[in-house]
Amino acid sequence: MNEQKKTYIAGLSSAASFTTRVLIIAAIVALSLIVWRLSHVIILVFAGIVLALMLRALAEPLARFARLPHRWALATVVTALIGLVVLAAWLFGERIGQQFDQLLARIPEAWARVRGWLEQDQLGRYILDSFTTTFIGADKTPGAFTRLMTSTFGAIADVAIIVVVGIYLAAEPIVYRRGLVKLVPPGARDRVNIALDAVVHALKRWLLGQGLAMLAIGVMTGLGLWALGIPMALALAILAGVLEFVPYIGPFCAAIPAVLIALAQNPIDALYVIILYCAIQEFEGWALIPLIEKWAVRLPPVLTILSVVIFGYLFGVPGIIVAAPLMIVVIILVRKLYIEGLLGEKA
Repeated sequence: MNEQKKTYIAGLSSAASFTTRVLIIAAIVALSLIVWRLSHVIILVFAGIVLALMLRALAEPLARFARLPHRWALATVVTALIGLVVLAAWLFGERIGQQFDQLLARIPEAWARVRGWLEQDQLGRYILDSFTTTFIGADKTPGAFTRLMTSTFGAIADVAIIVVVGIYLAAEPIVYRRGLVKLVPPGARDRVNIALDAVVHALKRWLLGQGLAMLAIGVMTGLGLWALGIPMALALAILAGVLEFVPYIGPFCAAIPAVLIALAQNPIDALYVIILYCAIQEFEGWALIPLIEKWAVRLPPVLTILSVVIFGYLFGVPGIIVAAPLMIVVIILVRKLYIEGLLGEKA
């Protein structure tokens, strides 16, 4: 009788253990599906967090040295940034706008000339057909304009959401952080706070380094294009500096319009522009990045490429844009919560 009772209890224990595993797997699957469905919202919130960290990084020194309350320092920073944008638009907006208009007008002309050259031989026609099929496609339906307008308004709405989320998070970060920490069991809250501190510190340093890299790339590109006599050097330099935020893909996309415009002038000019962009990227890799790495966080090249591929696949174009800071967050959370927390090893 005792043996039967023990067997019965063991069976119940095994069934309970199996049920627990099934419930855990089901919960993970359900959570993954929720994350997948809300991927666009998650990316917008993360972009807002990055913006909030940037605003706090600017507001904290002002609050410390001017002895202002944090909210007043943040309001001053936001007002100053808006003022700088308005001042830049007033001083240079017309010139920059004209150059971007010329850039948009010259790209189709340059592409038509390149297309004419490619159509002269069989290899060129093969390259042209492959490029057209892959990047341009054959969608000439009346709904294409509607989709373009919808995506444009969607992008403007996304930017507005990111700005609002960033300002609110920067204004009261402790409130939102306290609410996030309360979602985990009490025994793990200290470890989660340590991980969050490490994430905030790393993202602030990464933003500093990325800002310096974007400024340096924009200045070098503008000076190089101006020296080569390429039209619209200022607009192309701004484009190169902004797209530097996106690893690997951004610099490549920034070089395409410059090469097309130079090619419309002279093939030799296009060759010089290609050499210029390659030289700037080599300078960034061998001199600029090691200098920035002394005080800023930079991802190893393999992890940078993987972040673009993984987050681009999961979240689309927004995932590619914020791939680098997302990978930094993932690495720190794995190190602090799993390697150091669960395994007890020093990373």
